[in-house]
Amino acid sequence: MKLIVNTAKFITQIMHKWNAADNVNIKIFKFEDVFGPEQLAFLKDIFSHCRVSLPDADIQYLVDQYSFQKISGRRAGTEDQKHHYRKGVSGDWKNYFSEEHKQRFKLEAGDLLIGLGYEKNLNW
Repeated sequence: MKLIVNTAKFITQIMHKWNAADNVNIKIFKFEDVFGPEQLAFLKDIFSHCRVSLPDADIQYLVDQYSFQKISGRRAGTEDQKHHYRKGVSGDWKNYFSEEHKQRFKLEAGDLLIGLGYEKNLNW
């Protein structure tokens, strides 16, 4: 709760500006894109956006080195509650929010979750 109260408002304000910016230099990407099933294509897109030219083999090497399994030592879906990469499953954070956490997060950043496509409305 302390993290939500102390940082969500600040981070939300910044992310709203990025999300609303009509600027080709700003590219918003999600954590689950970086580690998701289309990781290779996503990283190619990021490097292209940043005008960094890397051979496909080098990007594949990065995918191999920075997969969820490689950095956590577990397959996605295998949980370790004490690890920074708890489960490797998008949306798992909801399992750790109490009703009080949900209401506060909705107040501080609920519209951002909708704007970024994580949620369709505040009924989560």
